[in-house]
Amino acid sequence: MASKIRTKHRIFYKRSMCTHIPLSAGFANVWRMTSGKQIGSLVRQLRKAQGMTQTELAEAIGRTMDAVSMIERGNSVPSVETLIALSKALNASIETLLLPEDAQITPARRDKISQGYAVLASLPDDKLLIAVDQLRALARSS
Repeated sequence: MASKIRTKHRIFYKRSMCTHIPLSAGFANVWRMTSGKQIGSLVRQLRKAQGMTQTELAEAIGRTMDAVSMIERGNSVPSVETLIALSKALNASIETLLLPEDAQITPARRDKISQGYAVLASLPDDKLLIAVDQLRALARSS
């Protein structure tokens, strides 16, 4: 059973070996589930591509080599702080670490989505319902 963790704006569900993550600020209601093994596998690939050892990565992110090993094997899901440190040490965005390649969005597309989100957020509720219905119809037709 998942336990709820309530924050000021969202409820996160804590589960073993997986975490729910927002795609980006412009995607407040869109969530994907990424397993610890997927994150760990990508961390290992990125570390090796950088030519780093687990010990070097551990020093760069302020964690132990055992912690890095557990992340890479998928036995531990990194905290938000560790994800930030990993993204800096591995020269990769947090989105790259958390999302499968097919779910990643180009910067140009992300900008367009953010612009659309801003427009939708500015609408009153009655017009927002109409806009969402129109977007669904448009998505179905493509």
